[in-house]
Amino acid sequence: MEGSHGNSQGKAAYAKRSWVHPVALAKTVNRVESILNVESDVEHSRMRRVLANAFSEKAVREQEPLIQEYVSLLMRSLHETAEEGPQNMVAWYESVAFDIIGDLTFGQSLKCIRKRNNQWIHFVNVAFKAGRRVSIFKYFPHLTHLIVPLMKRSKAYKLRMRSVATTRAMVSKRMATKTDRKDFMSYALRAIEKGDPNTMMSNEEIMTTFEVLMVAGSETAATLLSGVTYQLLKNPNVLQKLVAEIRSTFAHSHEITMVSVNNLKYQLAVLDEALRIMPPVSTALVRLVPSGKGEVVGGHFVPGGMRVGVASWAASRSPLNFRDAESFVPERWLGDVRYAEDRREASQPFSLGPRGCIGRSLAYAEIRIILARVLFEFDLELMDSSRSWLENLKVFFLWQKDPLMVRLRPVFRD
Repeated sequence: MEGSHGNSQGKAAYAKRSWVHPVALAKTVNRVESILNVESDVEHSRMRRVLANAFSEKAVREQEPLIQEYVSLLMRSLHETAEEGPQNMVAWYESVAFDIIGDLTFGQSLKCIRKRNNQWIHFVNVAFKAGRRVSIFKYFPHLTHLIVPLMKRSKAYKLRMRSVATTRAMVSKRMATKTDRKDFMSYALRAIEKGDPNTMMSNEEIMTTFEVLMVAGSETAATLLSGVTYQLLKNPNVLQKLVAEIRSTFAHSHEITMVSVNNLKYQLAVLDEALRIMPPVSTALVRLVPSGKGEVVGGHFVPGGMRVGVASWAASRSPLNFRDAESFVPERWLGDVRYAEDRREASQPFSLGPRGCIGRSLAYAEIRIILARVLFEFDLELMDSSRSWLENLKVFFLWQKDPLMVRLRPVFRD
């Protein structure tokens, strides 16, 4: 992965290339590129500079009151519904993740936790499933004129266009709102005010990029929370150790903060292992080998102009990289001598290089707080209907997650 993504010494990153054929994409959705799919490294760097400060550790710490507000709302909702029976933790994790990222992106709550439903999730599932099917058409560009009209009549396309319209309306409203709050938009607007074309994004780029942020900043967090909850309940010894760490560290839930969770060393190892076992983006992020004489990638010669990519699921699950690769063993991240030969650098769930995930600090901050609060306030039991949860899931770039049914028993303290 380092060879193609740009962290090898003396090597630049290979150019990014869309997995969907660019002709089909351009004719289907007539919009400018976002920070996620822009192919030009120069343009990507410009967009990333605009948003970098919004995702810095300092900026993330400034957002803690907002994050804590939604986490507390989630906890209250779980306490209110626990007596109703087993809860679908996927739905709850998706709701809190979308509420947090929605407020940071649009400056308003999506009210997913309160409504207990989420139209955004429905869009994501339909859109990414359709997108994977569309990606097949990149092999048949001469059929584009036949395929695109059919796509425009599909349910997925109409749903996507409705989502685009909703997103644009919310982005436009936030752009027109005068406020001192520091959310994602405030940094983009500040760059526009400076007027330097090399350090700003156009309105259209903001529209497309902020739609991407909504999905990338929510669905991936919900996937990690769901995956780690499942693995903990399937591995009771690991769960017991993590619960003991959390409950011995904190006496009250209000003590669980961005700073204090840094003391939870075992929790971090648990999350690293969950990311290895179930990376939120498990497929390959495609790069283009520079034209010319070609390159050696992973010990194999690849001609110039070829597309290459490393599926994170394959790399992190390979016995060539990890001992007991199919087992959930957080101790491998804590110096356990049994796993001294593990190639831990093979697990790169946030990618790496100049196009690595810009929201890594934010993701870790909210996920560590949410997981600590859930395990501090509840004892969890996995229902029989979800015992093969991971084995039954499908991936359409992102995971299409089935319900994860868990019984919650509140922990009462004096």
